[in-house]
Amino acid sequence: MKKTITVPDYMTVEQYQIVHNSEHLTELHKTVKIISVLTGISEAELKTWGVKSLGTIYRDLNKKIDLNEEFHPIFKYEDKLYGFQNVDKMTLGEYVDLERLSKDPNKNLHEIMAILYREIDKHNFNHFVWKQAQKILVNNKKTTNIFKQYKIKKYDVNERHASAEMFKQLPVQYALGALAFFLGIASGFLTITAPYSTEKMKRTNNRIAMSTLNHLVNIGDGLRQFINSPNQIFSLSQGTKVSLT
Repeated sequence: MKKTITVPDYMTVEQYQIVHNSEHLTELHKTVKIISVLTGISEAELKTWGVKSLGTIYRDLNKKIDLNEEFHPIFKYEDKLYGFQNVDKMTLGEYVDLERLSKDPNKNLHEIMAILYREIDKHNFNHFVWKQAQKILVNNKKTTNIFKQYKIKKYDVNERHASAEMFKQLPVQYALGALAFFLGIASGFLTITAPYSTEKMKRTNNRIAMSTLNHLVNIGDGLRQFINSPNQIFSLSQGTKVSLT
C-alpha cells in the first residue's frame, strides 16, 4: 500500500524541544518519536509500518532538516516586524529573566526568543538613503550597526508570554542562532568593569557587537540575507510530499 507523507521544510522550536526531551529513549524509539513529531503521524500508526519505510522517512528528514545556526537581527512574522534587542539597551529585568531561563535553554528557548525579539516600533528600512548605503556596503562585503536603525517595544512580561507561544512555530535554527549571538555579546558586555564611563561602556559593547556581526557574515548566510532584504519573512509551508511503497 502506497503511503504519502509530508516532510517539513524545517524543525520548529517546539518540535526541537520535544525531540530534545527524547534523548533518554532507545535509538529505535527515538527514531519513531522524531518521525512522529516532524510528520504529525502518530507513533501508534508508525509502529504498523514496515522498517524499510521508516528508514526512508528518517533519511529524508535528516537530509531536509537544517539545524545550522542562523542569526537574523530582524524578521517578519504574521505581518509584524520583530527586532533583536540591542544588548547594551537591555534592562535589569530582561537580564534577570534571561539568566534564569538560560539555566535550561532547550526547555525555555521560546521564552528566551520572546525576550531577545520584540515588535519594532520605528525603523529606517524604507528610507532611500539607508537603502542606497546598504547596497554600497553589500557590494563591498561590509556591515553596518543595524541595531541603530530600529527601535523595539519596551519589555513587558505579559506580552512576552504571548509572543513565546507564537515563537514556538519559528524555525529552530534561527532561535539557536539568536541565542548564540546573545551569549557571544553578553559575555563581553558583562565583563566590562565599574570604573568604565557609560559612554565607554557603549563604545566597547558596540565594538564587540560589530566584531560578532562581521564574524557571522563570514560563517553563515543569516546576516547576509538580512542585509540584502531586511524584511525576513518566515514561510511556514507544509513541506514536501514524499510517496512510499
